[in-house]
Amino acid sequence: MAKLTQLEAAQKKALGGDIEEAEQAFADLVKKGTARAAAALAEISAYRGQWHEVLGHVETSVAALDQFETFDVQIDQITLCSLAARQTESWDRAAKTAEIGRRSLGKKGDPDLLKILARLAAFAASHGSEDFRLPQGVQLGGAVRFAEAVVKVEGSKKKFSDPQTRADHMIGLARVYEYHEGAVQMFEKDNTLPGIFDNVVFLAAALAKAGRSDDAWAVIRGGISDWWPVEETQIAPVVLLTDASLAPIMTAVRCAEILDTPRGS
Repeated sequence: MAKLTQLEAAQKKALGGDIEEAEQAFADLVKKGTARAAAALAEISAYRGQWHEVLGHVETSVAALDQFETFDVQIDQITLCSLAARQTESWDRAAKTAEIGRRSLGKKGDPDLLKILARLAAFAASHGSEDFRLPQGVQLGGAVRFAEAVVKVEGSKKKFSDPQTRADHMIGLARVYEYHEGAVQMFEKDNTLPGIFDNVVFLAAALAKAGRSDDAWAVIRGGISDWWPVEETQIAPVVLLTDASLAPIMTAVRCAEILDTPRGS
């Protein structure tokens, strides 16, 4: 087995719930010049509601934006900056962060990422009068298409290996068609939690949209151990803080519970 890098070792501590030791390890790495480690510190600070600290860590991480391995992690950092700016009204710092990220990528950087940085800059310039939104697809006729897909599945000879596999398939269909009501319908019918975390998040958001915040939290709490990081800087699912439907139910106590719960193993 290959020896863990210092960044991987710090992440392992964080995923196991040993946040304090992990935080110190990430901070030491930043001091040594590993700017990517600041992304993990930004996530920890966000879960603690320490928004001024989030801004400082994101400023460091976006200076190395071109060094991250995945688009999702880059987007998480930019989105955390927008949340922190709104919480602290630090519009100048958000604008500065957008410029740091733009310089990090250069003119030949990912065009989609450059557009999102431009959105952050515009959000900061407006002093938050407009929401910072990521580009999203719009699924027209989602209810009809979802219903047709369900009928097709139910009428086929397809057999699922277990209830959770079925739950992932059916709620996954609702997610594809961006039909939140369909996810709730399938959950009520089968009473089974999906195992794929993207489906867990979609179902939780659907329940939250329906005014069932306690049920939404129960779904998150039951599925958090299935969350996996996609690179060494991730320590918890940022989507729980950035999704407009889920953020209101993520209290300080619940955020602390997420950090304390072993995940990604």
